[in-house]
Amino acid sequence: MDKATLKDIEDIRAQLVSLCNRDTISIQLEAQGKLLRPCVAHACAKAIAPELLNDDPLWFAILAVQSVHEASLLHDDIIDEAETRRGKPTLVAKAGIPTALVMGDHLLTASYHLLSQCDNIALFSCFSRAVEQTVVGEIKQARSADKEITIQQYMDMITDKTGALFGFAMGIPALLQRREDADEWIALGEWLGRLYQMLDDILDYCPQAGTGKPPFQDYIQHKPTWPWLLQETPNWQASTKELHTQWFGQQAHAQRCLDFFEEECDAFQRQCKEKLGDTHTHFVALVEQWRQKVKTAIHRECAELREQQTSTRPLGHSISSERKFLQALLVQQRLDRPTEWQEYFAKHSRSFSFASRFFPSKPREQVSSVYAYARFTDDLADDLEHLSLEERTNLILEWREISRQAHTGRTTGFYLADRVMGEMGDAQVPFQYAHDLIEGMLMDLEGHTYNTIEELEHYCYCVASTIGLWLTELFGQHHPWVLERAQALGKAMQLTNILRDVGEDLRRDRIYLPSEVLEEFGLSASSLQHLAHQQGPVPESYRELMESLMDRADRYYRLAWVAIPALPGFFQRPVAVAGRVYQGIHRELRNNAYDNFNKRAHTSTLRKVFLMFFALRDLRQAKSHHQLEFKQPTQLDAPSSGRVLLRGRKAID
Repeated sequence: MDKATLKDIEDIRAQLVSLCNRDTISIQLEAQGKLLRPCVAHACAKAIAPELLNDDPLWFAILAVQSVHEASLLHDDIIDEAETRRGKPTLVAKAGIPTALVMGDHLLTASYHLLSQCDNIALFSCFSRAVEQTVVGEIKQARSADKEITIQQYMDMITDKTGALFGFAMGIPALLQRREDADEWIALGEWLGRLYQMLDDILDYCPQAGTGKPPFQDYIQHKPTWPWLLQETPNWQASTKELHTQWFGQQAHAQRCLDFFEEECDAFQRQCKEKLGDTHTHFVALVEQWRQKVKTAIHRECAELREQQTSTRPLGHSISSERKFLQALLVQQRLDRPTEWQEYFAKHSRSFSFASRFFPSKPREQVSSVYAYARFTDDLADDLEHLSLEERTNLILEWREISRQAHTGRTTGFYLADRVMGEMGDAQVPFQYAHDLIEGMLMDLEGHTYNTIEELEHYCYCVASTIGLWLTELFGQHHPWVLERAQALGKAMQLTNILRDVGEDLRRDRIYLPSEVLEEFGLSASSLQHLAHQQGPVPESYRELMESLMDRADRYYRLAWVAIPALPGFFQRPVAVAGRVYQGIHRELRNNAYDNFNKRAHTSTLRKVFLMFFALRDLRQAKSHHQLEFKQPTQLDAPSSGRVLLRGRKAID
């Protein structure tokens, strides 16, 4: 959603915290997560009244919205007896119901004090009505438990429960300026809020979505939400496992839910274009992101059930054609023998292979084996173009099932999987890393495109951060604070790879640069194709795009660096060198005048040696001048990536 979900979200967060610290205000906000309601108000102000961004009334109103929202979360946690939110203990769990109740009341009453300072009766009246609607919506939901309600009644309920505050947030700039079209903004905001609640309600039935909350809470509490209402014969008698299998095993209901949500998204986007013209783009992009999130979640649940159904068959019962093909491919690539893995590693990953020379013999063998596994998996998506999409997908899913079985200690007859997954299981490294790595390969296979930077960073997590997390835990470091920074290094390195290979990816009909980011710099997918075929220097807008994404990667490199001294001694130098060598590609991109269409940014061996010395020097300084102090996992000091799973913990939201 514009830069409000990228850079501006941190500015909004800082502004809210600063406002809370004023003498006249005595509230403490969490101000975590994506700050959707403040971002909605901020984006509207940028679109129709940018002069308001420097005025206190806008920020008092935004703070009031966030204050009410956080009060509602506390009250929700009390009603639901929730123990976690965003993967962390709730205030109810930590301090009990009385403390949470008083804090919620304080945030609610403080919000009216904030609005009173805006000196705008229309704004205050709209806010009061929105807060009242929110409470009415909660009452409607409580009364709906175990009841038969219609889809329309559900929509009316969530318009109050969630839509009202979104509507007020979107209407703030228009109300402050006393515009005649304020009601249109408010109505559109209510619609946006409905879509957000619908997103939340479907994800409650998707355990693999990693929302940070226990799944199936609506079903357990008999709250009728739209996925439940769309059933042909809804009832509350089935167990959650039976319900999940019924919905996603046969896929008919899953498809029905996806179609319904997409229809609502389409209608909202059409309304934006009809009513708001050029000011609609921020919200269209946000809803598109939600659409993709629902698609991904439903696809993951269906795939997970398919895997569970196939994993119950005896290994020797039948040898599928996919398994025979995989065996032949491993032999062809000489990956059926461990003596070839280090050579394979050195041939296909020169930068990391260069850094891995600092490993002792045994850990280097382990790193080479993990790399061989990841590279073979990648080849299944990239190098079998003579096979159909369905055939390649089946091969990858079969490889994932083989890997899952090997991780449990079963002998599959695939030495690469048995060795790598066996070591993974013995070290108590979760299979989720291998699962998510393969998910990233499936995204490549399907020709996935990316609308937002968050979607791209989820891909970076899948194909790169998983390897860093895997190796970190394989070598005995399981601390959440370190793991957060291990996944940051993976994202940084993959972003660097993507920037280096834009031209090469285009020739394979792949574009990783998010459309939202391209649009921000006046570019598009078609303009990238044009640049790839033109002669001469790239335009200034493309240079600025490259600098923006390199800066983003650099922030992740810096974030990761502070945790290197916490790694096992033998692991520190290879990671430090690999990070510096990869980051050095940015210099080569600049030396090539940002032309990554016709020139490949290449770091010479001599330059790698220089970078190695700098890395080792910086590592010595970090170890001698800074005593690392472990922290509990918190919001990273860099843009968030969306969903990241760390041994079942929600690291970042």
